[in-house]
Amino acid sequence: MATQAKGPDKNRSAVIASLVLGAVLASIVAMGGTARQADAVFAEKVVFVSDRTTGVGVNNPTGDVEIFRMSTNGTGVRQLTFNQAADTKPVLTPDGQKVVYESAETQASNPEGDQEIYVMNADGSGNRNLTDNRAILDEWMPSISPDGKKIAYVSEGEQVGNPQADPEIYIMNLDGSEQKNLTSNGESVSDVVPAFSPDGQKIAYASTGAQTSNPEGDSEVYVMNATDGSSQTNLSNNAAYDAYPEWGR
Repeated sequence: MATQAKGPDKNRSAVIASLVLGAVLASIVAMGGTARQADAVFAEKVVFVSDRTTGVGVNNPTGDVEIFRMSTNGTGVRQLTFNQAADTKPVLTPDGQKVVYESAETQASNPEGDQEIYVMNADGSGNRNLTDNRAILDEWMPSISPDGKKIAYVSEGEQVGNPQADPEIYIMNLDGSEQKNLTSNGESVSDVVPAFSPDGQKIAYASTGAQTSNPEGDSEVYVMNATDGSSQTNLSNNAAYDAYPEWGR
């Protein structure tokens, strides 16, 4: 009988061992999940500019301004651009996959050395000049729509759609296609600092220069439809200096 009892005991031991092993594996998986969650919490969500020349992962011997990323707790700093140009005004797309930024000074993708709007992957790969027009035009102040599909920006210089060459608000797709002048409001009027509304339907901006809605010509805050620039409305309309609009989120 004792010999027969060993069979069930042995099976029971095997089951217990299996359960223990399963618990250990589950614990490991859970720890892995916790680690991934921690990584997500401290993912590199801050983009910034720096002229630092030393530090972990830094390769900037000339000390020019480059684009960097870091986690929200200040760790994981990494350099994203590596050139002798001035790379500034980085903006992350809402999904965190792309960085849109300004770059000036002569480089292979911009032999004229004027200010251009670039896009790159969040790890710094795939840098591309979106406003490459082979002319001396300055594009700056990029703002990304909430759905990540459009970029509003300022373009200054004589071109088709802007013969006066003053700063105007433009819009384009994230890949640089379908560039369109939204403000196009005549000579000596400067439209700058575009900012998308949370629903992406409107763009607020600052406008300076005499026009029907602002005969004094001082800096005022305006709003317009994001798709075509229609319904331009002076929101601040007073004798003071009003600029740099931002939307509540």
